[in-house]
Amino acid sequence: MRSQGFDDFVLQPPTVWQEPPLTGPDGQELEGYALVELHGFGITSGHLSIFESPNAPDFFTDNARPSSQPEDDAYLFALWSEAQVGGETVPGGCAAWAESEWENQNPEWAAGNAFGSELGTYMEEADNDARLVALDADLSICMAQQGYSIHRSSDIPQLVRAKIEAIPPGLSEDEYIRDLEKVRAYEIELAKAAWQCAQEVDTPERRAKWEAVQNEYREQFVVDNPELFEPFKDLTP
Repeated sequence: MRSQGFDDFVLQPPTVWQEPPLTGPDGQELEGYALVELHGFGITSGHLSIFESPNAPDFFTDNARPSSQPEDDAYLFALWSEAQVGGETVPGGCAAWAESEWENQNPEWAAGNAFGSELGTYMEEADNDARLVALDADLSICMAQQGYSIHRSSDIPQLVRAKIEAIPPGLSEDEYIRDLEKVRAYEIELAKAAWQCAQEVDTPERRAKWEAVQNEYREQFVVDNPELFEPFKDLTP
């Protein structure tokens, strides 16, 4: 980024922080419907935990905190879209160039990334398989009766994420937390409806059919991509 004219760009060192468990008012860990009643799916609570936990690193809170500064289009373009490196144009910007350099220096990481990316493609195809789409039909009907419009089970958490992304920029931290609390209230009601519908339609037979279809795609992935397993052959017992 400095070679693109952004001298104030600071690369943050890798930071590892484990979110605290989702708990009740007395600090007790929750599960099942008790968890749903207080945290929904835990999506919004995960965002709020960054502000609520005294152990959250500054790097996380600084990035979670809404910015009052307008976005710099040239900065974002150089970071994510296109950069000039060594006289050549790099699609994807400095972020893509840095990732490529990292992969060249860490081939085992690159192998794992390629493996996961390709497997993800197969599982996305599985999710769009007509048999799984049909299995979601009853869930879609049940959720519609609860007042929520979804086509697939994977749409449910996206309703929450869309509301988080729709929080306007330029808010103070208190205002941002207030809006997150509103999203959490929505998420809890959504999760309650999803829980109720799951009790009605998510039978052992449905789960077995779902797993069988996914296994077909996993097995085909193994058959089609033996080269992706090659870097890990010495790691298997």
